[in-house]
Amino acid sequence: MPRIPQVIQLKSALSIAMLAVCMALLPFPAASVQAGEGISMLQSVRIGLEHSPAVLTERQALRISLSTLEDARARYDPTIALSSAYRKDAGTAPDGGDLHTVSSGLSVTQHLPSGITVAPAITINRTDKEGTAASSAAAAGMTITVPLFKGLGSSNLYRSNRNAAKLSLEAERRTLVDILESSTYATAGAYWSYVYAWRQRELARTLTESAESQLNATRALAEADAIATLMIEQASAYLQQSQASEASSELAIQQAWHGLMLAMGFDAAKYPVPQLPVDRFPVPGAGFKASLPGIDSLQAVAMRNRADLQARRLGSQAASTLLEGYRNERRPDISLSLWGGYSGSHDGDSFHDYFRSATGNIPGTSVSAGLTWTIDAGNRSAEAAYITRSARLEESLILEAELDRSVKSTVTLAFAAVRNAADVYQLTRNSTGSYRRLKEGELRKFRMGMSDIFNLQTASNNLATAELQLLSAEQSFALAVLGLRRATGSLVAEEGGAATIQAANIFSVPLAKGGRR
Repeated sequence: MPRIPQVIQLKSALSIAMLAVCMALLPFPAASVQAGEGISMLQSVRIGLEHSPAVLTERQALRISLSTLEDARARYDPTIALSSAYRKDAGTAPDGGDLHTVSSGLSVTQHLPSGITVAPAITINRTDKEGTAASSAAAAGMTITVPLFKGLGSSNLYRSNRNAAKLSLEAERRTLVDILESSTYATAGAYWSYVYAWRQRELARTLTESAESQLNATRALAEADAIATLMIEQASAYLQQSQASEASSELAIQQAWHGLMLAMGFDAAKYPVPQLPVDRFPVPGAGFKASLPGIDSLQAVAMRNRADLQARRLGSQAASTLLEGYRNERRPDISLSLWGGYSGSHDGDSFHDYFRSATGNIPGTSVSAGLTWTIDAGNRSAEAAYITRSARLEESLILEAELDRSVKSTVTLAFAAVRNAADVYQLTRNSTGSYRRLKEGELRKFRMGMSDIFNLQTASNNLATAELQLLSAEQSFALAVLGLRRATGSLVAEEGGAATIQAANIFSVPLAKGGRR
């Protein structure tokens, strides 16, 4: 069986490097179900995480969130513009010659997170009249645009968009962890159903073997005239019933196998032969209930660990951040423009003379200031956008509060299910032991001729029923433990920025402390 890697990379860098992480998320090696090797719980879960459509889809959603963040960051990338032009005016020179004009320019526009825009620029124009020396003129300056109300400060819309995108990306990452837990829960549950079906078939085969033994013993007694031929028919009918139960269990195996393959993201048609489940149900030991943590501590673990709750909280924070940006958009659109610069000139035909105009013959500097007030009558667009974002924030807070209550309730019920399943298992195990001893005693009496086939079959049926109840109790306990793990958000552990799948996270109840352990 291939070795099962336990670490699933989930790095949370908020940079362009995260794209590579998103693409390589859950980097499992290729795996398959090998015939004859058996299949384990961790192998099933690992394959399920590799092929789960929900996980694969969420990975793409994570990429989309990253692209949204990169788009919001693009606002603060500098914009550089280079220009160059040539113009010829025939016969416009004083002597009737041609006038040649070459112009070039460089400008940079940088938007700052505060809302201020800085735009330095330089232009050079060279005029060349035939028969005279060329003359170059340059102008350099910087424009600073300061929004006085709308667009200024830490809550301007562009900055709010960027910050909200960061929160949304982290929320998407937490959603991925929740989907990992959900996929683990579904696959593990399907595996336990498969174990139950397999064990049920084992019990059915044991019952059939017992019925065959009873039939053989009945025939031997009938030949010695110790029992009537009618008893042989009774034993034969009992054997046929047992064989029918075994045949039904074969169908249950196929159904459970297909369910497991689907949970693992496999096509069951490619793996038609069910494999031996190598893991057994976990069962509560002595003093199990006394070792359980308190319900309050488990609820605290859930509130700390549940990735879906964390994602919802981050979503509310993102909505609140974005609302501040739209609130800023409702303010008056007044901006102050400041410009400072100079001009220079230089005569000469060489290439260097062209650029010396930017540093030579500078008479002085120039400054200017302007105020622009843009009036949107009614400002209805900004008001509508604000109302929409406000409603979305309220929706998010309502859903967050609902999920908060749901998590606590789910933990309470899951904890009660574990305690109940432990009690049922202990009672069923005790009763099964009693029925097993009764059946063994009845078998001894039958062999000694002190009992008949009816009593032996009754004892066998009682034991078979008890063993099925015990098997069901084992499955219920395993599913209850799995449910408590899911309710507390502790199926997937996170350490050092990585998510891990460990056997203890599936086979044992969560601890009251220690994060996701």
